[in-house]
Amino acid sequence: MRKRYFVAAVMAATLSACGAHKNDDQGSAEQSKAAEPTPVMDAAGIVKQLSAQGLKIENVVAVTEDSDSNHLLGRPGQYTSKAFFYDARHPKSADSDEGENTIEVFSNPDDAKKRHDYIAKVTDGVPFLLQYQFLRGSVLLRLDHIATPSEAKEYELALAKVIGG
Repeated sequence: MRKRYFVAAVMAATLSACGAHKNDDQGSAEQSKAAEPTPVMDAAGIVKQLSAQGLKIENVVAVTEDSDSNHLLGRPGQYTSKAFFYDARHPKSADSDEGENTIEVFSNPDDAKKRHDYIAKVTDGVPFLLQYQFLRGSVLLRLDHIATPSEAKEYELALAKVIGG
């Protein structure tokens, strides 16, 4: 009889330990998922999230390999996605691109910083080319010079909410 209790106790302990181990594995998996960085969404997704923050965005166009006039999309060190958009306070004009804004997403922050610096250098000292640029990790938001400083601040704050930081 004692032997049965001993066997039952050993089986119960073994089953209990297996169950605890399984729960520990699940907890570890959940912890490592939580520790992984959130993947950056693509440019069109970011524009959608900016709009959800209350910005009046319209005429969103996601760039494709065929429509990328810079021919940089997907190339080494360049953006992995890009989208153009307009702010409803500065609607698209039929005869110019004035007011066109851009989101570019890169595979890493270093590539985004290089692009930011390149654009700053190329546009430096040319008032009609100057842009507001907001760099958050691997995301570069570029606003046309037509935006007012307070409008640009709205975008900067909204981007910080969407991307973090």
